[in-house]
Amino acid sequence: MSSKVKRFKIGEYALGGIIEARVTNEEPDRELVEVKAIGMDSGRVHMADWAETDHVKWYNQILNTLNEMTSSYYADNIMEWITAEIRRIQLIKKTKQSI
Repeated sequence: MSSKVKRFKIGEYALGGIIEARVTNEEPDRELVEVKAIGMDSGRVHMADWAETDHVKWYNQILNTLNEMTSSYYADNIMEWITAEIRRIQLIKKTKQSI
């Protein structure tokens, strides 16, 4: 199980200042997506959510949570990173299966 994490240091436009996104390779047919709003100074988690990509509404669930944590501009940027990581993981899985 591999995991990729990125911290977006947004500042005053985000709840707590930092949004952390994590994409984890769970099973052959799904990934786990986690997002957290973390305090810039305290390191305290103010808000968190997660979803598995095999669920039909995972994208909207995570995007709605991100829109609560930050502005739509930053939420869209974070979702771009998340979907790119999911595509990368799925491509690696397909490559390993074809070998």
